[in-house]
Amino acid sequence: PKIPPQFVSLIKSSIKIILIVLSFVLTVPFNNQGLLGYLPFVVCTIYVLLMDIKDPIKFKLLVTLTFVPWVFYFFIIKSYTGALFAAMTVVTSTWTLIQMIRGKERSK
Repeated sequence: PKIPPQFVSLIKSSIKIILIVLSFVLTVPFNNQGLLGYLPFVVCTIYVLLMDIKDPIKFKLLVTLTFVPWVFYFFIIKSYTGALFAAMTVVTSTWTLIQMIRGKERSK
């Protein structure tokens, strides 16, 4: 039996709300970094709200752009290994994004 699209949409929305609320609940009591401590919640919320983008290029752009704030966050909290890996994710995702766009242009 096929699940009605309205039901699937309701489930996806419910899961998104749960993830956002869970992220908020885990951020508030453990935040000891002021406004900077809310950056992970904000980035996570943006990602969760937009994660069901169907276009692969737009999804790769979402991943790339949501990793940029992590580079700064990790650097500010002096987690240099985290900053390095987040920066490498941005670089490799940007490279992949460029290749995807070029491949799409060639196939036209």
